[in-house]
Amino acid sequence: MFIKTATGACAAALLAAWAGGASGESPASPVGEEVRSICFSGSINRWRTVKDEPSQLLLDRGANDWYLVEMNGKCADGARQSYSLQIESKPGSNCLRQGDSLSFTDSSIVPQKCRIVRIHRWDETVQSPDDAGKTDDDA
Repeated sequence: MFIKTATGACAAALLAAWAGGASGESPASPVGEEVRSICFSGSINRWRTVKDEPSQLLLDRGANDWYLVEMNGKCADGARQSYSLQIESKPGSNCLRQGDSLSFTDSSIVPQKCRIVRIHRWDETVQSPDDAGKTDDDA
């Protein structure tokens, strides 16, 4: 009898875990672990803004290796219209770290400088970087 009860309880637990949303759990987040740096920062070749997050930006280090960068203030708003991204890290370093800066240049030619507060890995299997920046108007 104990074996049947335990098996039934395990099956119920597995079913509840598989159902996910039914138990009120939130869906998986694309925001991964916090990292100290993005090395080989010279390989960053594109960026995306994040919808409704004026202080966050997604950076691609190449081959779809995405990172979420949190910056001071509403810096990502400047990135939406910019055509140029400049990375300003410590001399002699090829890594982008907390405290380093990103500068964006738009048609006004006045760069906007933003300091990096945090860096996280981005799991594109959970949410595509292209989808993260879409607004309701894009859909």
